Amino acid sequence: MPVRNVYYFLIVVFLSIFIASKTSIRDQITRSVARLVQRNSLSSPSEKNVYEGSLAGMLSAANDEPYTAYLPPSEQPEYMREIQGQYAGIGLSMFVKDPKSGEFYFVPQRNSPAAKAGLKFGDRIVEVDGQSVVDKSLFELSESIRGEENTTVKLKIRPRSSIKEFFPSLDNEKEELIDTSVTRAVIQQDVVLGDRIDDEKWVFTLKDAPEIGYVAIEQFTDSTGVQTKEALDELEKQGIAKVILDFRGNPGGVLSDAVAICNELLALGSPIVETRDKNGNSRLYEATKKTRRRFKIAVLIDGESASASEIVASALQDAGVAVVVGSRSYGKGTVQSIFELPFHSGALRMTTASFWRPSGRPIHRNHDAKSNDEWGVTPNPGYEVHVSPFQSYYQKWIRRVRISSKEPKGIDARVLSFTTFQMKEIERELRNGSPREKAEVAAEIGLSPDEVYAVLGLAVNSENPKIPDSKNEDEASFSIDLTEFKPAGRAPYFDPQLDRAIEYLRDSDLASSDDKENR
Repeated sequence: MPVRNVYYFLIVVFLSIFIASKTSIRDQITRSVARLVQRNSLSSPSEKNVYEGSLAGMLSAANDEPYTAYLPPSEQPEYMREIQGQYAGIGLSMFVKDPKSGEFYFVPQRNSPAAKAGLKFGDRIVEVDGQSVVDKSLFELSESIRGEENTTVKLKIRPRSSIKEFFPSLDNEKEELIDTSVTRAVIQQDVVLGDRIDDEKWVFTLKDAPEIGYVAIEQFTDSTGVQTKEALDELEKQGIAKVILDFRGNPGGVLSDAVAICNELLALGSPIVETRDKNGNSRLYEATKKTRRRFKIAVLIDGESASASEIVASALQDAGVAVVVGSRSYGKGTVQSIFELPFHSGALRMTTASFWRPSGRPIHRNHDAKSNDEWGVTPNPGYEVHVSPFQSYYQKWIRRVRISSKEPKGIDARVLSFTTFQMKEIERELRNGSPREKAEVAAEIGLSPDEVYAVLGLAVNSENPKIPDSKNEDEASFSIDLTEFKPAGRAPYFDPQLDRAIEYLRDSDLASSDDKENR
């Protein structure tokens, strides 16, 4: 063997031993720590717990919570159901705790096990599986109701017919309670909604503005693109030329379905979104489909519109084919990928790229971003419509009841009066409750973390802000200005942002007719 080859051979052997020794040392330390934790920790975690904890710890180095995370095998089915717009439960949403009784109001989802069992808006949950809900938080209630498919949950219900706030003519609340058992099922959520239900079908035009289409997209699942196309096809057949796309409260989801919706509304070749990874690789998504009839579009967004909803809103805004109405979006501009681990040991959800508007501006809001920095989607000038957290919650309730109720009159004066009363009770609780109670109520009505901190008098950007566990009133001061709640907006929607979108689409008609007259 030539001497030169011997040298090469020795170098390779040396490097192999060096790398193996370093790997071996790290493996030994990892195993040693695992044994120490199992033997000495007071909580006595199992080997499986330690293993899963080590994976979660490694991913925490990415400093990207909650987007980068380890998904153990037990959580994968639930995660995949979420991507598909499904969950296992009985179909209750919009929980709010009654300040007087401690019981919970709710809205049943249409065609859900709860609705089929006869539960109605205005009923209250008193017990779950024999346990009172009075001392439960919203999270604890949700956890106790959700469960595996084909299992049963027992509820004690106070029907609305016995509740004075719902029927003011009652002298006092009647002590009428109903026991019911509801079997949990995998529920397919409606992710593309119209204005109302008629004969079990969505009506995609506004009741009080039938010349305007209304398509509410609540989440981007693997069926959102198809369902949105079907809604737009139906509107096109009806000769509807103006459409409102409502992305408020939409947390995002599947990127391909955001691209599919843009394909329906943008001209062939129009840019939709660009993704960039850490190595400088980029991909530009463009519209690949010949444009259907051009709609006049208003897009509704708010501070909870994120990710895929921001992609669609920004693409339509940058192309000049839509006016964006509402308030600034959330600012979540990153792409997550799923990496399956071997031996059915779970999966990793990891941020692998960022996405950018067609204009080249960023969508993602960094941790240290300020309000005057460029991120997210901002409504067009003149179309910013800010509403209070209470008004936002109120209009969500109104719409949710409109689309869930099978009663012939839909929302009547009694339901409106009841919902207004509940908002005033929420305000009263926020004024007079302890810091912990204020935080729980704020979370129930969907206040953002910043708003929760404001309720508690905490600095929004302070390090490690947390909600105090104690009920000591001196721990935090209450700083949100709570004037008496009065619903804004016009009936039947009571939604100032929707009103502004309708005005824009109607004003465009007036502008067109004026142009014709001037010619």
